[in-house]
Amino acid sequence: MSDSVGVPDTARQRGKIAPVKFAHVAYKTSRFNEMIEWYKLELEAEAMIETPMATFLSYDNEHHRIAFVNLPDLADKSGQTAGVEHCAFTYASIDDLFATYTRLKNAGIEPYWTINHGPTLSMYYQDPDKNQIELQIDIFDSNESFNEWFEQSDFATNPIG
Repeated sequence: MSDSVGVPDTARQRGKIAPVKFAHVAYKTSRFNEMIEWYKLELEAEAMIETPMATFLSYDNEHHRIAFVNLPDLADKSGQTAGVEHCAFTYASIDDLFATYTRLKNAGIEPYWTINHGPTLSMYYQDPDKNQIELQIDIFDSNESFNEWFEQSDFATNPIG
């Protein structure tokens, strides 16, 4: 355990080999063009590579953060199937998060749920395939501040917020 209360050592500090970052997420979709345009708008992303079979988007200096594979004959997913609950993207400030909300609202895209989870202030959106996307800011400036709050909060009994 690290010197900071409640902040675990990294895998490397524990002598383990682990990834250095989360690189990207890939979606298979039958709504290929619609998904690409939605994510370009939602995340201010740009296409790095575009082919009829696959497209790769990025919003930062990574070569791609989101990939799409065009599979036109896929069935719609059911809300009763196992899978990823949501992907979350963190903004630098509340001003950036609210500016994004306004930009998306003006484009006709609104969150279906907004919430203060305690550690994050979040807005949830659904992409054209009904995947859930969380846009958020961290409430706490450090892990230590979060852990202090976590120890005295009722988060364990109300983790949703």
